[in-house]
Amino acid sequence: MKFRIRKSLYDRVLDDLRRPHPFALERVGFLTAKLGNRRGSDLIVFLADYIAVPDNQYINDRSVGARMNSDAIRAAMQHILNTQDGLFHVHLHDWSGIPELGYTDRMEIPPIVNSFCNVGPSSAHGIVLLSSDKAMALAWPPSSDEPVPADRITVVGYPLMFLEMDDE
Repeated sequence: MKFRIRKSLYDRVLDDLRRPHPFALERVGFLTAKLGNRRGSDLIVFLADYIAVPDNQYINDRSVGARMNSDAIRAAMQHILNTQDGLFHVHLHDWSGIPELGYTDRMEIPPIVNSFCNVGPSSAHGIVLLSSDKAMALAWPPSSDEPVPADRITVVGYPLMFLEMDDE
């Protein structure tokens, strides 16, 4: 699966995710998405916009880097209902190399994505995890119970960048 994001949006996401929070150790947000090449063999996810989770929608929980409250998830689901956009949970592990989902990420984000799939079954939803120079992404395409990993995320702009999912 291919992913595309405009460089201006990519930069805005990184800037927001790097902002300090009063108590959370990291920030989270959502990338809206449109699905392209629906009739082809290789779907393309176009990451279109960014929705930051407001400071007051974080829960002060020192056991994790960041935890959203139900208002954040409810607002995300309402966005899907209103727009039929896909929605991708996004956060940053701000070091170089291919980022990996931590234990809490693997346990808690997929059920949220599953809720997105139930609310917007005709869109792709998923997870984007950024590092300072690479990324990983998982997408649940329409009518799929299993995630499909991204081959890479292409950052469209000058300079053109490829956030590879592996070291090859």
